[in-house]
Amino acid sequence: MGDADSEPNTDRHTPHTLEGALDALMADEKLRSYLEPDLVEVYVKLKRKEYQRWLTAVTDWEQNEYSRVY
Repeated sequence: MGDADSEPNTDRHTPHTLEGALDALMADEKLRSYLEPDLVEVYVKLKRKEYQRWLTAVTDWEQNEYSRVY
Protein backbone atom coordinates (compact mmCIF):
# COMPACT_ATOMS: atom_id res chain seq x y z
CA MET A 1 0.00 0.00 0.00
CA GLY A 2 1.25 3.45 -0.84
CA ASP A 3 0.54 6.93 0.46
CA ALA A 4 -2.71 7.21 -1.50
CA ASP A 5 -4.23 4.01 -0.11
CA SER A 6 -7.26 4.13 2.14
CA GLU A 7 -5.53 2.19 4.91
CA PRO A 8 -2.32 3.61 6.40
CA ASN A 9 0.86 1.72 5.75
CA THR A 10 2.86 2.18 8.92
CA ASP A 11 5.40 -0.61 8.51
CA ARG A 12 7.38 1.07 5.70
CA HIS A 13 7.54 4.62 4.40
CA THR A 14 9.83 6.99 2.59
CA PRO A 15 12.04 8.90 5.04
CA HIS A 16 11.34 12.62 5.29
CA THR A 17 14.97 13.73 5.67
CA LEU A 18 18.33 12.86 4.18
CA GLU A 19 19.47 11.74 7.62
CA GLY A 20 16.46 9.43 7.89
CA ALA A 21 17.15 8.03 4.42
CA LEU A 22 20.76 7.29 5.31
CA ASP A 23 19.69 5.60 8.54
CA ALA A 24 17.19 3.52 6.56
CA LEU A 25 19.86 2.55 4.04
CA MET A 26 22.21 1.42 6.79
CA ALA A 27 19.42 -0.56 8.46
CA ASP A 28 18.37 -2.32 5.24
CA GLU A 29 20.71 -5.28 5.05
CA LYS A 30 18.92 -6.76 2.04
CA LEU A 31 19.36 -3.61 -0.04
CA ARG A 32 22.97 -3.20 1.04
CA SER A 33 23.68 -6.82 0.08
CA TYR A 34 23.21 -5.79 -3.57
CA LEU A 35 25.69 -2.92 -3.29
CA GLU A 36 29.44 -2.75 -2.89
CA PRO A 37 30.07 -2.33 0.89
CA ASP A 38 32.88 0.21 0.41
CA LEU A 39 30.67 2.29 -1.88
CA VAL A 40 27.86 2.36 0.69
CA GLU A 41 30.27 3.31 3.49
CA VAL A 42 31.85 6.16 1.53
CA TYR A 43 28.50 7.39 0.19
CA VAL A 44 26.87 7.47 3.64
CA LYS A 45 29.85 9.24 5.24
CA LEU A 46 29.91 11.81 2.44
CA LYS A 47 26.18 12.48 2.64
CA ARG A 48 26.20 12.73 6.46
CA LYS A 49 28.95 15.38 6.25
CA GLU A 50 27.02 17.18 3.51
CA TYR A 51 23.86 17.14 5.64
CA GLN A 52 25.72 18.61 8.64
CA ARG A 53 27.07 21.42 6.44
CA TRP A 54 23.57 22.08 5.10
CA LEU A 55 22.17 22.33 8.64
CA THR A 56 24.63 25.10 9.49
CA ALA A 57 24.38 27.00 6.20
CA VAL A 58 22.83 30.45 6.06
CA THR A 59 20.62 30.77 3.01
CA ASP A 60 20.16 33.81 0.79
CA TRP A 61 16.61 34.10 2.10
CA GLU A 62 17.81 34.21 5.72
CA GLN A 63 20.41 36.84 4.87
CA ASN A 64 17.86 39.00 3.06
CA GLU A 65 15.21 38.52 5.71
CA TYR A 66 17.29 39.15 8.80
CA SER A 67 20.12 41.42 7.65
CA ARG A 68 17.80 44.42 8.03
CA VAL A 69 17.39 43.64 11.72
CA TYR A 70 21.08 43.65 12.62
